[in-house]
Amino acid sequence: MSAIPSNLYTAPKVKGLTSVKTTSISLRPVNASTSTEFSHDNNNIMSFHIPAYANSYISPKSTFLSMIVKAAGSAASESFKFNPGYPVFERLQIKASSGAIICDIDDYHVLQKLSQNFDPDYEGQGSLIGDYRTASIENTQFDNVDETELNTGDGVTIQHNILAGIFDQEHYIPVGLFSGSAGHALEINFYLTKPYLCMSGVDATDVGACSFTLSNPTLQLELVQLPQSVNDKLNAQLMKGDKISIPMVNWRSHKSYISSGSKSVDITISESAHDLEAVMTVLLPNSIVALPNTQTYGDEENVRFLGGLSGTVSNGSGTKVVSKVQDYQFNYADRYFPAQKCELKTKDQRLALMHAVKNLDLTGKSPYVLKPNEWTKQFCIVQSFKTSKEDDFENGMNTSSSGAPLILQLSLDAPLAAGTSYRVVNFVKQNQTLNIFKGGYTSLTDGMAESQ
Repeated sequence: MSAIPSNLYTAPKVKGLTSVKTTSISLRPVNASTSTEFSHDNNNIMSFHIPAYANSYISPKSTFLSMIVKAAGSAASESFKFNPGYPVFERLQIKASSGAIICDIDDYHVLQKLSQNFDPDYEGQGSLIGDYRTASIENTQFDNVDETELNTGDGVTIQHNILAGIFDQEHYIPVGLFSGSAGHALEINFYLTKPYLCMSGVDATDVGACSFTLSNPTLQLELVQLPQSVNDKLNAQLMKGDKISIPMVNWRSHKSYISSGSKSVDITISESAHDLEAVMTVLLPNSIVALPNTQTYGDEENVRFLGGLSGTVSNGSGTKVVSKVQDYQFNYADRYFPAQKCELKTKDQRLALMHAVKNLDLTGKSPYVLKPNEWTKQFCIVQSFKTSKEDDFENGMNTSSSGAPLILQLSLDAPLAAGTSYRVVNFVKQNQTLNIFKGGYTSLTDGMAESQ
């Protein structure tokens, strides 16, 4: 055993194979030319086809979408800004060449904000994804932020990291092994959201109709090419009846409502999953003013998370009386999560924050919602069903075993005022496996499997 401290050793140099090549690829939408602009009212689906590159794999961690985003108002005197992160997509769909749907995420713009709230690296990525909440004060007053980055009348380049599970895992995607019968391995479709759901006026006088355009969209890929001998061995295994299994995560949204006058509700989530990992729940305004006015940056009504405050909140047409969540608990058959009902007895709703941080394994990290006075405005309910962490076996909850639904029992501190209702969006996170068979055909099965 050496007496020399390990930190005095230099790191070993690893020599790579010259036959392994890495290439950066830029893909343009198949439904666009160089000058094409996308908007919600015209050409509102951005579609990319990823070819079945021979002997090649995609590094999912190095894949992202870049685009130029430009805001506009109905009058030249009006200016509008985007919500944090530029949540311009309301739906994401990824399909294999055979037509099999790998993922289909609705309310994608809500999931984007929810994910960014719990991102420990939110400050470092702010200038790339356009999330300047850490530098904002109130309304349109910003510290150390260029106003042109918020009021994007001249356009600004934004990076969007794809939230689909197939691009949020450690395994390479073997596009060279997919069936290329349709001319591509994967098809990715981004559906643009309504302008008033992702934009707000800069000044109080900006009350007209708003719109936005996306131009110069490019899907950036990192392509890894392996030697022909390696791919021949993989093809030989597939020809013998074996398969390649890629573990991935899938998100699905379930919507419910809390009507005016209601205080206690049971929200049913019907999801048949073999390995259900977690549920993240947000409460949103059910009715949203279509003409956005000036609001607090990061707390706009069009994506405002309710349930953390009682009293009145401002919106484009005045104020609304809202109620906060008083207690909650998930129930499946004869099991309860958490075992004891989560009762929120303090004004800061801190118990729900502690519960969310623990369930997302963020203890010791610093996501955006841990900033002072932010949690009550970004309130959500997070519940994990995993029995242990980072294990190579299914340790979530099997909701397909009995056919019983997952129920969220939720109570407010006061009945919702007349004319006020909540839209409840539950994002269910489950583990699945993408299987590639002989001939490049694919299937999606529930549960996690190790790559073969």
